[in-house]
Amino acid sequence: VNLGIYLHSERSYDEFLQILDKLEKYIPKKIVEHDGLMRHVHHQVLLGGNQMTAARACGSKMIRMNSTTDSKLLTGLLPVSEDWHTKSHFARDNMEVIIQHCVNY
Repeated sequence: VNLGIYLHSERSYDEFLQILDKLEKYIPKKIVEHDGLMRHVHHQVLLGGNQMTAARACGSKMIRMNSTTDSKLLTGLLPVSEDWHTKSHFARDNMEVIIQHCVNY
């Protein structure tokens, strides 16, 4: 059973592209019309993570910019930075200030 865990590093573009290629396989690409004809549609799915993940995903898409297929272009993956990570880093970086403010209040 695939749990979505890939043993590749986000720090290397080569390995990150392997992750994106595996994720791209799960994105729906075709819809059946009412008359039975197939219409090619490449859906987009959000690829969330911290700022490094979003930046690495954008860079990986730039590497594949000259590819000829939607799958190789990674058009189905839309990189976004998750707000949770931003809030977590903000709280971590400002914890001393918050505690000091509460103690002095």
